[in-house]
Amino acid sequence: MPERLQAGDCVVLLDGVDEVASMPLRQRVARIIEKFTLAYPKNRSVVTSRIVGYTGGARLGADYAVTTVRDFTRADIARFVSHWNRAVELTLARLSGAEPPYTQALRDAQTQSDALLSAIETNERVRELAVNPLLLTVIALVQRYRAQLPERRTELYEEAVEVLLGKWDEAKGLATTALLRGIEMDAKDRRSLLEPVALWMMEQRVREIELADLRQQLRARFAMLAQNAHDVKRAVDAFLTVINERSGLLAERGQGVYAFSHLTFQEHLAARAVADREDYVAYTLARLGDSWWREVILLEAGYLSTQGKRRVTELIRAVMECPDEPELYHNLVLAAEALRDVGPVCVEGGSVGRGAAPPASRI
Repeated sequence: MPERLQAGDCVVLLDGVDEVASMPLRQRVARIIEKFTLAYPKNRSVVTSRIVGYTGGARLGADYAVTTVRDFTRADIARFVSHWNRAVELTLARLSGAEPPYTQALRDAQTQSDALLSAIETNERVRELAVNPLLLTVIALVQRYRAQLPERRTELYEEAVEVLLGKWDEAKGLATTALLRGIEMDAKDRRSLLEPVALWMMEQRVREIELADLRQQLRARFAMLAQNAHDVKRAVDAFLTVINERSGLLAERGQGVYAFSHLTFQEHLAARAVADREDYVAYTLARLGDSWWREVILLEAGYLSTQGKRRVTELIRAVMECPDEPELYHNLVLAAEALRDVGPVCVEGGSVGRGAAPPASRI
């Protein structure tokens, strides 16, 4: 490999610089990338980051050109949906033992694609989400198991989590697993066990969790349900097997290291955990200026809006009125973006305010 790098025969792809939670560490990683690029200048290097995490010292020099991933056009959406459903149906056909040319699978793929594209075209809020490749993948996943797509991101992620935690089992004909004697746990129960894990990972500013830490987090939850330490251990073991082998939401990335399949799901589950805290407003305000928590705050507001108007209104108003901010209008822009995600009809009328600045771009 060093010889090929020296010769310029490689394309170097580095994904998710923003997922390095600590800003000092992210800046250090940026400097390492720059040195690597300068050491092997003949190769093409591509580095990705969400906009919100690519700031200050985390930005790359070394002649890196900055580009932004373009939103999907209608043609892009149609092409993606067609290819995605085709891949899914052909995979299912092969797993079921069908023989080529998979005529029925291709017909089913076309039917699924037509239904999804129709749902996107007739729903303005969903269409706004579908221009993002990640969200379009989530939309396609949810559409296969739901008759109607939700409009808001929070609800869409919630549906996706439920699909990953439960509907795959149903599709494969697998029964619900009894993790404790006499207690079966459905998708919502599994999600409730993962929420504090996701929040702990956000607080530790990590994307991956060691098996020992994961077990400790789960033991604390199962201890409230089980009668003895032996049952707790068996329940933790069973839960890890179910989640790792049958959901894909939290999976083993290496020997003894686990991670959520995408940072979005970690953020969504952490947001639910924050929203369920009694001190949710104070907890959130303490993290307003931290880019690592930005998406969690927006998803928290979205989740709160599904529970009624009072608490989400209190949160958005508190964000808007908080005097501590890293830069001018930061909190106002964040509140405006939260309000846009939530929708004005989901907050108490007149109590949040009008005329806020438009939300900042986000990928």
